[in-house]
Amino acid sequence: MAENNLTKMRLTTQWVIVLVTIIAPFLILIPVGLLWLWEHTLLFWWLGISISCTAIGWGWAYHLRAKKVATLAHTPKVEPNPHWSDTGNAAWQKVETVAETITIEEYPFTQREKLVDLGKNILKMVADHYHPQSDNALLEIPLPYLLRIIELVSADLRTNFVAQVPGSHIITLNSIVRGHQLTTLATKYYDIYRVISLPFSPATSLLRELKDTLSKKLFNAAAESIKLWLLQTYVKKVGYYAIELYSGNMVLDETAFESYLTQTAEQDLQDDLSPPPLPALDPLKFLILGQVKAGKSSLVNALLHEPKAVVDVLPSTYLLTPYTLKRAGLEQAILLDSVGYADTTESTQLCEQIETDILNSDFILLVCKANAAARQSDKQVLDTIHHLFQAHIDIAKPPILIVLTHIDQLRPPREWQPPYNIVNPDTTKAHSIRHAMEQVAHDLQISLTQIIPVNLKSQSLYYNIEEGLIPTLLANLDEAKRIRYLRCMQAFKKADYWQQLWTQTCNAGTVMLNAASKMAKDFTQK
Repeated sequence: MAENNLTKMRLTTQWVIVLVTIIAPFLILIPVGLLWLWEHTLLFWWLGISISCTAIGWGWAYHLRAKKVATLAHTPKVEPNPHWSDTGNAAWQKVETVAETITIEEYPFTQREKLVDLGKNILKMVADHYHPQSDNALLEIPLPYLLRIIELVSADLRTNFVAQVPGSHIITLNSIVRGHQLTTLATKYYDIYRVISLPFSPATSLLRELKDTLSKKLFNAAAESIKLWLLQTYVKKVGYYAIELYSGNMVLDETAFESYLTQTAEQDLQDDLSPPPLPALDPLKFLILGQVKAGKSSLVNALLHEPKAVVDVLPSTYLLTPYTLKRAGLEQAILLDSVGYADTTESTQLCEQIETDILNSDFILLVCKANAAARQSDKQVLDTIHHLFQAHIDIAKPPILIVLTHIDQLRPPREWQPPYNIVNPDTTKAHSIRHAMEQVAHDLQISLTQIIPVNLKSQSLYYNIEEGLIPTLLANLDEAKRIRYLRCMQAFKKADYWQQLWTQTCNAGTVMLNAASKMAKDFTQK
């Protein structure tokens, strides 16, 4: 054992000799250069210029610190997960507030206990956010998900360490220890040199000390900025994974989840009159609501490019009729055409009957007639949807658009010469359309940007479907996909929960049967 240690020490010494041999020619340039400057009486000039440059750099660094300009240009940022619900985003705001107000004086890197306590505080803050009624919110996590977080954090640290630290894939722990020892030794000898050189050249030594002081200030300013960034990143990383852990937005098997198709989606696709092959991903769900004769079925036909939905005077006996939508730029989706309602009582009953479908929708289209004055039932629908998602804070509310139909019947009713400038109306018809949009926005208490005026009278007179409605749908597609992700995750975890429970029960039963069989066999042999 001693021989092995001696061999390691000799090998280390030999490598140090090799390193010194390589860099020795460059190290010689330092005393030779200083000697040359001294012989040519330029040493004081060089020191003066060095001090001036260092002072300017230190002053600029102080200015950048005061303005909170980032020290590093390409530091990786910790961003919130786009799939988080509103509750997750609210928790992330708390984490960011802590990160923005934290200081390195309060949590120095030399005090490991304080950093550990900081991480615990972030975990507790997020846990309390998701489990405010629990006496010990930190423990409200299943063990497999905690292990999954450890896997993700370890993989994240490894990836960032290899990508950001040069030579990290070849540097050993022993090299780091030896490097620290050499740095300490070099600092010690440099301090001795400073003391010895002072009597021989007081002026030069004083100038050198002044330069070193300014350099240290400049280095410390940059180092403090880097430390602050590291501290803020630490807070955000802990907060990020804490939200992933306590929000429930995590699955143990990512591969199975990526190809998961919910049972409701399969059923909707099978209920379509001409069902396509089952997709690999769960289709987006567009829920279409509106009053009787508002134009819901006509909207479906316009989106499908074919008359598949029957336009009836009387409402259908089915609450929801599914249609498969496939368009360029828009991945496969399911249009759920609902029955119409005539008043607030019917609209409330409909929302109660299709409550699950509302909660499982990724996009909601509310069809309103531009020439109808009674919009209390439409307002009741929006209020019911709003209160429904307020009662289910773990489910994010999907984007909602108002499709304003029958604009061709607005004053003057016999005029129809599109396109119309509804942003800056220049004709009577354009003014009428704009006024109808503003009135609907006022009655329903929504933003004007959520209202898309269209004409669905016939396929030859379709207006603002391709120009206005489809682009607006595509603009909100990312948000709809986020809603779908959360919806599918909850369905997947629920199905996986029972599957795991069944598998565990079967495995436990097999173990018990094998044990019982072994005991019976041992008993008969006796």
